[in-house]
Amino acid sequence: MKIKNLNIGKKIYLVTSLLIVIFTVSLLMLYGQYRDNLYESRQRELTVAIENAWGVVDYYTELEKSGEISRDDAQQQAMAAVKNLRYGDGGYFWINDTEPKMIMHPIKPALDGKNLSTIKDPKGKFLFV
Repeated sequence: MKIKNLNIGKKIYLVTSLLIVIFTVSLLMLYGQYRDNLYESRQRELTVAIENAWGVVDYYTELEKSGEISRDDAQQQAMAAVKNLRYGDGGYFWINDTEPKMIMHPIKPALDGKNLSTIKDPKGKFLFV
């Protein structure tokens, strides 16, 4: 069966179907690229935010090492600075130690000083252990 032998209705149907397939494949490819770009952009944003937070902590560490301020003052000032850091839509940083105990939480200060070893996510996974 050759395309020449098809009637006009079948030819129109064939061309229309081919265009729909090409359009659909193009949209799927564009969506994949868009999703990948969005993910990479979010990852870069988060990396920059984390580097900024570490920069703040490093700054106060250097002040303490140089003797300009005491360790306690450096820790308190670093906590105050980190408490005010934000990124994206509602992102924030907190500080916990390795016990795990919450040192500073900017959104839920009631957690400060609390042991976090028993806190689980809705699926039962321990979040801080």
